[in-house]
Amino acid sequence: MVARDGVEPPTRGFSASAVRFLFTTTYPCNILILKQLARTQGGTEGQKKTREDAFGNGFVPEIVPETMAKINIGKKYRKEGIYHNVFMESRNGRKKNYRAVFALWDGKRWQITQRTAGLVTQKDAKDWIEERIREHEQKGTKVMLAGKTGFASFVDSYKAYLKMKGLQTFEQECKKLEAMIEFFGDEPLEDIDYLRVMELRSWLLTRPYTRRRRTGKTVETVEHLRKDASAHRYLSRLRHLLKFAAKAGKIRAVPAFDDAIVVGNENVKEVNMSHRDFIRLLDMCEIVPKGATQNRRRWRLVLIAAYTLGCRVGELWDIRRGDITSLDAKNRVGVITIRKNKMTRGKTKTATKKVAITRWLYDEMEAAGAFEKGDDERLFMWTKEYRGPVVNDKQSLYKLAGIDPEATFHTLRAASATNRDAAGQDFDALQDELGHAKGSAITRKHYIRPGDRQVMDAAAVYNEYLERLRSESILDAEVVNG
Repeated sequence: MVARDGVEPPTRGFSASAVRFLFTTTYPCNILILKQLARTQGGTEGQKKTREDAFGNGFVPEIVPETMAKINIGKKYRKEGIYHNVFMESRNGRKKNYRAVFALWDGKRWQITQRTAGLVTQKDAKDWIEERIREHEQKGTKVMLAGKTGFASFVDSYKAYLKMKGLQTFEQECKKLEAMIEFFGDEPLEDIDYLRVMELRSWLLTRPYTRRRRTGKTVETVEHLRKDASAHRYLSRLRHLLKFAAKAGKIRAVPAFDDAIVVGNENVKEVNMSHRDFIRLLDMCEIVPKGATQNRRRWRLVLIAAYTLGCRVGELWDIRRGDITSLDAKNRVGVITIRKNKMTRGKTKTATKKVAITRWLYDEMEAAGAFEKGDDERLFMWTKEYRGPVVNDKQSLYKLAGIDPEATFHTLRAASATNRDAAGQDFDALQDELGHAKGSAITRKHYIRPGDRQVMDAAAVYNEYLERLRSESILDAEVVNG
């Protein structure tokens, strides 16, 4: 039985027909009974008085929570601040209708709204709940944002996590996050689904980013478009952030990234730096650029370290005297141990790799007084502003040496990998020194770029084998013709 405005009347101590009679007539005695009935339903004095006034004025309020079925809401929903559900009502084992429940947590108790009238199907009940949600969103009810942590807001917590982990590339990762804030804003984390991930990928590939380039005393802003490999690094960072959010209970699941990060789509760089190119590059360190007062000899040690160690520029910047764990003065070699925090499958691990100090680098370090530095002093790089003087400026070392315009500082790392492979270094050891996972296809695909000399050297054994076959064929022919 449903009374006026779709609210089921209280029935404690009354038959269904008696309650129907009380609610459909307005005799004074009925009002007294209704008032008494209202007071028997429990609640605070204020709630009882409200029900008395409502019944006394001859109408039933739109919502009387105490008259509806008791709802037990789990404590886990308090964190989100919102609860809604649909229940099927039945009588004598036969379906009657549906009950929709919508509740907001005010910090102390649940404010529950229920409805059964007119909810014939489950869809009717869900539509009614959606109306309540939209209604509160339009009102700007703060609790509606509970459990819907915004992307920009969550980034602050995520940055703190990365900093706590001591991520060496922290500054670069922060720049990626700021770019993603530009795209997502404070969009709820739970709204970042597969489609939004694909939209971000398109945005990264089509929206140019800017870099400042110093030319002499002037600084200009240059626009660049990201390539697949660069976009993949942003998407990998987003994936890790969402995994962190899932662990923190901010989202239920992480969307799929399979179609967003496709390593096979990354273009392989063909730029190579031969040894002759590198020697020309070192020669340019001795030249005083036009308009300058001194040469750039101090960059010589940095370039040789990058070329022989094969480190990333961030690693090279962070190497200190205390990282030299072994020195052999007799053979003029040594070992540098690099420790860094690395993200692997959503987990942060401290990775350690050892790189050899070659005799060439040992000589240069000794000449520069690197071994005399304090344990906390940087060995090679004194500034992060390397792109201008080394690569980008009009009179940069790269341009003066005639290096391929597509080459970057990272090309030195690829040159190191190529030289190691050409020298016949064990491939597992090669990957260890580069910091690549054992068996990773990235090493050969992106880093080993042999030049003509290296191709010929690598083919030396094959060439000798063919010459032996050729000589045998000639001898066989001479025997036959003899």
